[in-house]
Amino acid sequence: MNIGVDFDKFIKQAVTVEENYTKMPNIVIDSIMQNVSANAYKCLNVIVRCTLGYQRESYQIAQTLFLEITGIKRKETVIDAIRELEQLKIISVDRSTHINTFFLTFDQYEKTVLVRKNSTKSVSTEKPYQVSTNNPYSVSTEKPYPIKERKKKENIYKFSFTESLKKLGADDRLIQDWLVVRKTKKASNSETAFKGFDRELKKSNLDVNTVLRICIERSWQGFTASWLNNIDLSSYQETAKSQDVKLQAVSDSFVEF
Repeated sequence: MNIGVDFDKFIKQAVTVEENYTKMPNIVIDSIMQNVSANAYKCLNVIVRCTLGYQRESYQIAQTLFLEITGIKRKETVIDAIRELEQLKIISVDRSTHINTFFLTFDQYEKTVLVRKNSTKSVSTEKPYQVSTNNPYSVSTEKPYPIKERKKKENIYKFSFTESLKKLGADDRLIQDWLVVRKTKKASNSETAFKGFDRELKKSNLDVNTVLRICIERSWQGFTASWLNNIDLSSYQETAKSQDVKLQAVSDSFVEF
């Protein structure tokens, strides 16, 4: 007996799937996530989004896009993360053009890392971070930094508003008092703000501590050299001299002792 199928009715009952998602391969979650650094994993997600997310085999991705999507602050950190993914053979990179082209190579990754204990696959004897000499793309041969070394390396470049003022010869107490003023004014203690202060300080030809005293007493969150035109600087300079004399006396007493 022939049974007719009402295809029109079947299609109407079918649920429409919106393609506003990116298919994430299981290997990324099951294995790669636990074997790479946080920044490398972020960059991998960007590559997956730009390739698999649009049914592409490869895609040109600029460093600025990695920074924008991942929230990573430094280009050097992105470069280090990409290097890590390359040397684990998770990705390959074609650097023959101005903007690098990225490829996903998950089939190569399983040959470079130890598989999970509960996996039925045989354990690979290849060392992690081994770079294939058969790779047609330009791949860095330098090993990625271990996570602890990477954090230490990034901390070297971490800017400190307080330490930068100290390098100019600023007194600790004056620094703390000025930071209170800046906090009240909701001023940002950024590297850009410091560079602006340092630039205006040089224009003023004054000692940094003299400028800080003026800023504190007048509740200035920043400093511009032209603001000094209507200020009697003699009192501030006398104060600075007297404090220098006291400091020299203290120093001399230690020498005599």
